[in-house]
Amino acid sequence: VDTYYKILENDPDNTIVLTALGKLMHEAGLASTLKVEMEKACLAKAQALFIKSASVERANKIRKAEKLLTLSSFYLSLNKIDYAIKYGKMAHRLNPSSTVICFIIGDSYFQNEIFSEAKIWYEKALELDSTNLKAFHGIGKIYMANFEYKKAFEHFSKFLRKKEFRNKVN
Repeated sequence: VDTYYKILENDPDNTIVLTALGKLMHEAGLASTLKVEMEKACLAKAQALFIKSASVERANKIRKAEKLLTLSSFYLSLNKIDYAIKYGKMAHRLNPSSTVICFIIGDSYFQNEIFSEAKIWYEKALELDSTNLKAFHGIGKIYMANFEYKKAFEHFSKFLRKKEFRNKVN
């Protein structure tokens, strides 16, 4: 951590260091179960670092989308779904061809039990990459949550066939 701060003294807009330090603070905040204040401080610092990192990346849309996706995933891990969706959609506007962004937004809606929206985002991920196993799995989970067991079974069967095929190819 000290090394990162020394780098930032000379280069305060170094997005790689800002992101790495944000991830470290995030992990430290989640791991600190003994001291609630330390957890809050680490998570607040991580949030500030992620936001600064994303705002510095104005020139490159794909890199900025990646930073916003990191921020979205950060909020999803904290169960702050509204922020996860907000930053996920901002990332999607910058990089609409990213299956990972679509999947994370789908997961955010799923975690918030807004299954119709989750399904839309998982389907977008599948439109972009028909072999996206996580999106297949997400849609299967939606069918399970909606008590549509036959559809869930069919979907999970497709998921397993695709996974088997991928394992044979690799």
